[in-house]
Amino acid sequence: MCQSHDCRDQLDKFHYANPALKVTLFAIPGYMTPELAEWCRANSSWVELAVHGVFHSSNYECEKMTYKEFDTAIHNLQPMIDTYFVRVSRHRVGRSPMISMGGLKNMAGG
Repeated sequence: MCQSHDCRDQLDKFHYANPALKVTLFAIPGYMTPELAEWCRANSSWVELAVHGVFHSSNYECEKMTYKEFDTAIHNLQPMIDTYFVRVSRHRVGRSPMISMGGLKNMAGG
């Protein structure tokens, strides 16, 4: 979810139809607006945000980065990530993304 893919209306409809609905949105921190982030926080009982790249310039954005390059790219976004995003374990998303971003503060290792 980001400013160009704002699905809040659809999510609200799904949640209204099924109040037990819980979602993890893989969002792009570089494109998150404060309004979107606040909406997610206001609905944190059923919505959580997970990091999906930095700016998502390509599908291989993080794969091609070294840990240092990733840390540099994400440094300015860290306050937003720490405030609004959840830590995602490899058990939830599989091994490949964890190889790309493993060991970083945003991702749970084990």
